Amino acid sequence: MSKFIKTFQVKITKEGKLVIKNREEFENYLTYKLADKDCILTIEEKKYKRSLQQNAYYWAYLNLIEDETGNLAEDIHEIAKRKFLPPRFISVKGQEYKLPATTVNLDKKDFGDYMDKISAWCEIAIPNPEEFKFPTKIEKPNYEYELLEDNPTF
Repeated sequence: MSKFIKTFQVKITKEGKLVIKNREEFENYLTYKLADKDCILTIEEKKYKRSLQQNAYYWAYLNLIEDETGNLAEDIHEIAKRKFLPPRFISVKGQEYKLPATTVNLDKKDFGDYMDKISAWCEIAIPNPEEFKFPTKIEKPNYEYELLEDNPTF
């Protein structure tokens, strides 16, 4: 049986009250989908996706590292993903594949932490965004996939 999770945005006030952003939809869902059912209500802090500006800032920073070290920004990106993020695993037709880590799902905070790790590792400070020159062209790196053993351990 598949598990379906319905998400509603809420805000918790300083007084500890729950404010539901779309209360009518929430109440309809409770009335028509969950009436007389035992349920579990989970509340988690909202994570904010990083902006295109933050992503451009990241690539500008990688280009700064490229200028300082002579290593390509795309290579620094690939190395940093492998060094600081966990790999992904997928199964296709019964075969397990290990895929490179990805920055796609990092929220604003996690992405900032990731950039801090890169800065500490390469010993190049992250400059103030106001004095930063953004790159005009960003090439997407090539990804390599590696076939794992028949019974990989995680």
